[in-house]
Amino acid sequence: MQRARDVMTRQVATVAPETPVREIARILLERGVSAAPVVDEAGCPVGMVSEGDMIGREDDTGARWRDWWLALVAEGESLHPDYLASFEGPGHRAGT
Repeated sequence: MQRARDVMTRQVATVAPETPVREIARILLERGVSAAPVVDEAGCPVGMVSEGDMIGREDDTGARWRDWWLALVAEGESLHPDYLASFEGPGHRAGT
């Protein structure tokens, strides 16, 4: 029988509600995880943000391009400035 501890990481990457999408993408890419809990100032969970929240879940395309897309968003260098700007602002944080 496989248990959660067999597949889960012990050092959980968390993000605050104010964390920008670009930073979330960088964290997911660096940690090799597909989601991170969103925690408040006291460290209490208030939600979850996943690659699917940022990429979309309509088909298999998102899964195949996950690392490529997260790297582009996290690094912010290879994308058009207008596209990168769409990830900025108050509506593009972990808590929104």
